[in-house]
Parts: sequence; structure tokens; C-alpha cells
Amino acid sequence: MRSARAKKCIAAICLLIALTMSGCLNARMEELFTLPRPSEEYLKLQDAIEDVLDTGVVYSAPAGGNNRQSVQLWDFDGDGVSEAVAFFSGPGDNPLKLYVLKKNADEVYEPALILEGEGTGFASVDYSDLDGDGWLDIIVSRRISSELRMLRVYSVRDFQPSPLATADYSEYSVADLVGAGRSQLYIIRYDAAEMTGSVEMMTFAADGEFSSVTAPLSAGVESILRIRRGTLTQGRAALFVDEGFRSGGLITDIFTAADGALKNITRGGESGASLATVRDQSIYTRDIDSDGVTEVPVTRELEGAGETVFRLVDWMSFDAEGRPHLKMTTYHNRTDGWYFILPEAWAETVTVRRDDHVSGERAVIFSVPAKNDGPPVDVLVIYSITGENREDRSVLEGRTVLRTEDEVIYACKILAGAVKIKDELEMSYVRAGFKLIYSEWSTGLT
Repeated sequence: MRSARAKKCIAAICLLIALTMSGCLNARMEELFTLPRPSEEYLKLQDAIEDVLDTGVVYSAPAGGNNRQSVQLWDFDGDGVSEAVAFFSGPGDNPLKLYVLKKNADEVYEPALILEGEGTGFASVDYSDLDGDGWLDIIVSRRISSELRMLRVYSVRDFQPSPLATADYSEYSVADLVGAGRSQLYIIRYDAAEMTGSVEMMTFAADGEFSSVTAPLSAGVESILRIRRGTLTQGRAALFVDEGFRSGGLITDIFTAADGALKNITRGGESGASLATVRDQSIYTRDIDSDGVTEVPVTRELEGAGETVFRLVDWMSFDAEGRPHLKMTTYHNRTDGWYFILPEAWAETVTVRRDDHVSGERAVIFSVPAKNDGPPVDVLVIYSITGENREDRSVLEGRTVLRTEDEVIYACKILAGAVKIKDELEMSYVRAGFKLIYSEWSTGLT
């Protein structure tokens, strides 16, 4: 007997056929398959941009940062209506041109202001009310040469551009570490050859004037990999700077701002580098447990793991004095693209080994000491299965599927040895603790 759902489906098909045969559906078929038309506002904006392009310029989108589109929409004056920002390059001494296009009384877009400058291309652009006047300021950087980038801050109040500051830089960030309700500008400069650098904090007043203070980077910094505004254990805002460090390593500098001063709370004493944030894997700072506090990953090598070196990652939060606090420990399998949050009792005792002898299947085996400090026993296996028969192999006896992706199935098996450890391992914990590793598109870090 057919189900009620099946009967409804058959009835709907019959109705569709009847409408088609009667001509009722044919009358609307062209309308149903017509591509959506652009909105009138889009067409007006496109007309204004075409007028600019007719002057001989071409699109020149920013090469980096979060705002990389050739045309962007921003509400500069807070009236609820967005203006359009478009980036072009052309001939002349100031080839780079940033247009802000605003709708006039006739609802037609026209240039409200034009910022011109030298350089080979736009490096990045940001928007923030740095001076607190209620208008977004424009922070635009240009590539002057392969070795030099220049940043300039413009006030655009009443769409009258006024430069507030100009600086050369290695990297920069816009963030509010002071808690003043508006952001400050953080300029990072470093010398790769000397492996030294500093961060300059620019604070802008209502009249457009700015003051600045600096704090040093850790000694040994070779590159700036990523900058993130984060949070310390007491809820205080901080700037986390992940950096290349001494031929292949990573280090994180953490900066706080208060009472007009900028401080690197993790910079070491005589060494000039914080050993508490040094690591030898490309894993960057993040809020690993989604509790609102930012953690720094610190790697350590497992003992007695055989010829292959295996590492654990201790995720450390920091307080305002720069003291680290362990939040959790993970094992990162970068080869297969996953990590596992270890039970707290395993953090100091677990060992790991790999088994690749089965074609199309890679296994990672976790072992921990048995009760009464007995010899290590195998307790958990996590599989990455990529063969054509991966679906069959993922459900072999005792295995449980954790995640299915396009070309790989991740599965696990709790071994009999798990009953010999002090805390019995449960499948619910394994499911919750298994995560995939994702790379950040702008840095390639994980």
C-alpha cells in the first residue's frame, strides 16, 4: 500500500502534466525561466562606474586585507544609505584612484570625493571611525615598490577628504584595545635581516590630531603572519600577532593598551622572546574552545613515540600580566587534516603512533598507561579512509563514522584496552573531540 506522502507526490505530478497539456503552464514558462534582472539601483551604479572607466582608468582592486572587491558599499555618514567605493588605476603621476560615489537628489550616483596617490597598486583598505566624529575614516595603503608600502588615513567628514596620518609599515591592524568606543591604528614594522621590530599605536582625537606610543616585538621575528584582536582571561582586549620566528618556528606577541601606554605582555626579559608562545608548527592563535577567550597554541614533542616525531598542542590563555594558563591539549594530524581534543588525564601520558600498512587507510593509535601505572595500552584508533571501498571499510566491526567528506571518511574505534584505563573512554566524547583542520585563506595557516 502506498504511503500518504507517495500519493500526494503522484497527485502533484498529475496536476503538473494536466496544466502543461491544457496550456496553463506554457503561458508562464518563459517567465519562469527568465534570468533575474539587475535592480535599478545596481544599473545606476554601473552607469556611474562606466563613466569613470571611460576616462581611461581600469579596475585596481586591493590585493590584501579583508576588503578586496573592486567596488564596495559602505555607509560613511551613518544615514542608513550606503555609498559605493571603487578602485581604479590609470596613467599619470598619481595613478591610483579611489572614488566614493554617492546618490544625489535624483537618486543618481556621482563622485562625492576622489583620493589619488602614487604606487603600483592598492595593497589594502579599511574603514573605521578613528577620530570619533561619527564618520568612517578611510585607511588606504598603496604599494610604492616591491619593498615599500605606504599607508594613509583620511577623514572624509562631509565628503571633504583630509589626510590625518601617513606611515610606512610592514603590517597594520585596526582595533579598540583601550575600550574608548572607537578603534586605534596599530602599525607594525620589522626588519627581517635584524630580526627586530615594533608596534606603534596611533590614537586619534576629535580634531584629527593623533598621538602615538610604541612597544617592541620579540627578538628573532622574521615575518608577520597574522594579526588578530582577541581577549585575555579577564575579558580584556588584546592584539595577538603571530610571527615567523628563527628559521621555521612561530611565536605570538600579545599587546595590551592602557593609560596611554602600549605593552607587549609576552616579550621575554634578557632573551627578548617569550618562550611561552614559541612553537615549531604553523598553527595560529584562536579561540579553540569558543568561550570568548583567545588561546595561543604551544607545541611539545611526545616522549617514547619511536623514530617518528609526534607532537601535542597545549592551548594557553593569558592574563593581563602575561601569565599562561592551560585550557586544553590537542593532537593535530596535519597530514590527514584533523585534530582531537585529548581527555585531560591523557595530556601528560599519551603516546601516539601511525599505521599506514593498509592501502587507502591511515590509522592513528592512541595509547595511555593502564590502571596502577601499568604499561601503555592501545585505547583509541582514528582512521582516515580514502580508498574506493571507503564506505565499506568505515563500518568494519567496531568502527564508528565520525565525519564524511568528498574524498575521505573519518572513523574511529574504541579498543578493548580502554577499559583498563582509569577513566573509561566514551564514544560521545570522541565524537565531540574530533575536529577538522581548516586553513585560513589569507595566510595558509591552520
